[in-house]
Amino acid sequence: MKIIELITEKRRHLRNVQTKVTLPDGRSYIEQTGEMVVPSSVDHPPGLYFILDRSADDSLAEILPHLLLSSQEPATKLHLLQEHRVTHILDLANSFRNRFADQFIYKRIEIFDCPMANIKRYFGECLDFIDEVRMQNGRVLVHCSAGVSRSATIVLAYLMKRENYTLENALSFVREKRPCIRPNNGFMKQLKEFENELKQR
Repeated sequence: MKIIELITEKRRHLRNVQTKVTLPDGRSYIEQTGEMVVPSSVDHPPGLYFILDRSADDSLAEILPHLLLSSQEPATKLHLLQEHRVTHILDLANSFRNRFADQFIYKRIEIFDCPMANIKRYFGECLDFIDEVRMQNGRVLVHCSAGVSRSATIVLAYLMKRENYTLENALSFVREKRPCIRPNNGFMKQLKEFENELKQR
């Protein structure tokens, strides 16, 4: 049986349910199997009908004595950077202004957090930058917007190449210190390719 036939067969056994959809202008309607079955009515005040997390993520995770990982939030707060003795900042966030250029050494890589982006092409220069910080007895903060995908990918690549971690071990190690990391599927694929390349050397 072909996959499409299997999916079609499974769908026949699914129970039909109704979903209430609320639009930002307050109108709502009932939807069933993709079709509107009850017309719109205004029964809610206008607003955003999803959970919006506005809490600041000020945490800096110390991965190694010279290597820290965070969202972009700590990179905007001088007292946090000083408190954690940061000397260098590796910035992977798009459209983010480096605020303290006279107090820290910055390296900026502009890359989008999308599966098609080729982050592996930046591994060499990012890892070399982290190595330079280590040789100078400094401390580098690696950050992107959320500290979840782009910056985590660079930190994982560093552990794999410089500390001889497997990808699985690197993920476990970093998640102990920053549980929210989750490189997107494309970045994970590139990390697996990188792991295979390292094994062949």
